[in-house]
Amino acid sequence: MIRKFLHQHRYDENKAWDKIAYDYLKKGAWILDLGCGEGRFLALNPKKIKGIDWSQASVNICKKKGFQVKKADVRNLPFKAQSVPGIHCSHLIEHCLPQDAHQILKEIDRVLKPQGILVIRSPLMWDKFYTDFTHIKPYYPEALLRYLTPGHYQNTLTPISDQYQVMELKYGYQPFPFSIKFCNTLFNILNRWGFPWLKKNSYLLVLKKNG
Repeated sequence: MIRKFLHQHRYDENKAWDKIAYDYLKKGAWILDLGCGEGRFLALNPKKIKGIDWSQASVNICKKKGFQVKKADVRNLPFKAQSVPGIHCSHLIEHCLPQDAHQILKEIDRVLKPQGILVIRSPLMWDKFYTDFTHIKPYYPEALLRYLTPGHYQNTLTPISDQYQVMELKYGYQPFPFSIKFCNTLFNILNRWGFPWLKKNSYLLVLKKNG
């Protein structure tokens, strides 16, 4: 009985943060999901959310599910300037070199409408970061804000914008290293609020474009 209860109430960060992101983005006419993968975020509202991915295999899987998706390079978005109401970018930039991550932010800024919402989700550096062979480097929210918010004047790469406002910054925390399933489940439930003594391993950054 207890195991069943804990399993039913186990905290799933991906699902919880999908909902947070969607709640911020849903007021727009439609949402663009960058690097949509196999369509987990698209499934929240297939009529409202459109996806792009540079993997043809992922695009094929999404199309079989009936999702609106196309193959494209996120460094050169196939949309007109200021034409996209909201953008979701989850676990994408950490796979990119700095120049490419910078170019992605430039493209996001180009296509996002004024008053549009941008949600970026990405891992931070922790002991499991490089278990994904395609991870290149973590991009901390403070680094992104240097190129998108006012008050930063010494950037190595070209400034992108100073028109963005932080709506929310939420951190995820690395799981407890326990081998007992009961403890793991219990602490996963508690982890939805975070533990300040644990190392941060991910973040969700919500920005509004004011200009």
